[in-house]
Amino acid sequence: MAIDGLIESVFCIHGFPREILTDRGSQFTSFLWANIMNGTGINHRIANSWTDRMPQPTY
Repeated sequence: MAIDGLIESVFCIHGFPREILTDRGSQFTSFLWANIMNGTGINHRIANSWTDRMPQPTY
């Protein structure tokens, strides 16, 4: 399962983040993902496509 890889390769090395910002992909809005976020104490934010975009460079 992908979450096992995330835990083993990221969280075990760097620790658990306080917050994760994701898009509205079905993998991030599932019941399983919500349970994982609640169980690990991570605040899960879902990006609003207009206001939470990363700043884009202007050329």
